[in-house]
Amino acid sequence: MKIALTLLMIWLVISGISFFVIKKFWSFKLDNRLDTLQKLQIQRSESSRVEGGKSFTGVLDALGKLSKPADAWKSSKIKSRLLNAGFHGERASLIYYASKTFFTLIGPFLSFIYSYNQGHSSSNALLLAIALAVGGYFIPNFFLNYQISKRQKELTKYFPDALDLIRICVDTGLGLDAAISRVGKELKLISPVLAEEFEQLNTEIGAGSSRDNALSNLAIRTGLKDIEALVAMLKQAHHFGTNVTESLQVFSEDLRSKRQVRSKEIAAKIPVKISVPIILCIFPALFVVILGPAIISLFNTLNSTGSPLGR
Repeated sequence: MKIALTLLMIWLVISGISFFVIKKFWSFKLDNRLDTLQKLQIQRSESSRVEGGKSFTGVLDALGKLSKPADAWKSSKIKSRLLNAGFHGERASLIYYASKTFFTLIGPFLSFIYSYNQGHSSSNALLLAIALAVGGYFIPNFFLNYQISKRQKELTKYFPDALDLIRICVDTGLGLDAAISRVGKELKLISPVLAEEFEQLNTEIGAGSSRDNALSNLAIRTGLKDIEALVAMLKQAHHFGTNVTESLQVFSEDLRSKRQVRSKEIAAKIPVKISVPIILCIFPALFVVILGPAIISLFNTLNSTGSPLGR
């Protein structure tokens, strides 16, 4: 039992260190509140640091090849999931597959060797290694799902307000691209994630990509149904020459109604969710407060009258 607890503590420490390293190498996103000169300086420092760490990148590449699927990662579903989590570039997939290999193979193998050297039976050591391998295989998925959920919640929260601001800017005479750029700058303080997506959209358009391709990439990166519907609506308005202002107004009203429906749905779930702590925590204490004095008085009365129930 002590050996198992020791192995578990060692595994937790190794997992924590590994997650710290993964987060450091995965977080190459720039702060949106920096100006252009600072961004260029940071990119140069990042590129020099990456060039200095080629040996570590080679280790990650060797580990990632053991878990990477046979087809190219660009055709894998992991690419879209990494984009939804905010991790861009092939380095993100490299770290993802390397962490999968480490938690599934190397970590359990080291735990098996350690437990076997400590005199633990080979069967118990093998069972512990298998359990750690199964859990380690899903650890990167849990981390990726958490990042996707966190990012999409922020996008869902601020996207309706951003769409209203874009519609107002278009009503005042700005073009759609200029309106998106202006709103993206205003959103940097309250929603850096959405501001980053708008900035990426404007960068792609400024680099020569068509608006349809840039909007399609925005829908792929976010992975939200509302943004996909907005992209489809803007493409249709562009192709058929309809008024973008009216299309944005109709879509924003529909989006606000959806947000109200989601709010009502969340509010309707509150009584069901709150019933559990009420039944488990409040009702027992309430019964003790109400029935406790009555039961004590009953026993005192029975004892004073000499009833056989009080003996």
